[in-house]
Amino acid sequence: MDTPLICRLLEELKTAFDCDPPGRIKFVEVKFDPYTFLGGDIMDITITDNQEFELEVVAVDKKGNPAKLDGAVQWSVSDGALLIPTILSDTRVKITAAGTLGVGQVTAVGDADLGEGMKELPGVLNVTVIAGEATGLTLVPTVPTEQP
Repeated sequence: MDTPLICRLLEELKTAFDCDPPGRIKFVEVKFDPYTFLGGDIMDITITDNQEFELEVVAVDKKGNPAKLDGAVQWSVSDGALLIPTILSDTRVKITAAGTLGVGQVTAVGDADLGEGMKELPGVLNVTVIAGEATGLTLVPTVPTEQP
């Protein structure tokens, strides 16, 4: 993000999270292309059919402090014709637009139980894939007809 966008985003978030009564956060939606923030978290991203991006899981406890996960995060996409995941590490994935337009989700599931058990902790990001910039024109004639 460029500096003016960051400044605008911070100003919007400051306004959105101006707590009334104190200690209560307003759950508001703030849009800054290509992101949509809800309650301070990125919930949606919009990409073109020729873009890709990376995601990283950052686990936190209920007070927002860094927390550990047991093992690698399991990644999945709702539609393989829309989004292609490429695992980069235990906590990172690259998401590539497959070329189809539409809306899908990327889901990450981590194990919050550091022992032998399993406590699934899911996270979801909505992804909208739109057409990229036009790069060519196709001329489509109609069927020829007799002149009046």
